[in-house]
Amino acid sequence: MWIDEMLAGQVQVTDRDGAQIASYAQGTSSTEHKRRTQSCKEVIAQSQNLLPGRVCDSNSQCKSQKCKMGPDWGSCEGIQTDSNCHSHADCQEGNYCYNLNYWPYQSRCAAYLNERMECTENA
Repeated sequence: MWIDEMLAGQVQVTDRDGAQIASYAQGTSSTEHKRRTQSCKEVIAQSQNLLPGRVCDSNSQCKSQKCKMGPDWGSCEGIQTDSNCHSHADCQEGNYCYNLNYWPYQSRCAAYLNERMECTENA
């Protein structure tokens, strides 16, 4: 059964024998009250598999398993320029995963081109 939080005006709750279990003020909802009394909680999934450039506290949080600590906080490091990669997300900030068009057809991290520089393809 779906309950509209604002319109569910439970006055009292009874058990099978008719004994009163709880009562609420007229026009209030138990679910609305619960929502108001909850607090925000940190979701651990949001600090796992972080991409290069994201803030981190330990190596285990980064996709690359490399958290470079600075004076105030750390940041996830990616694969450096001219190193093999699998996807754009593997490369360090400012780089992308470029597919070489000659043997052995490797994918390597390459720096983005600057504005007004000539490009040969859309990557």
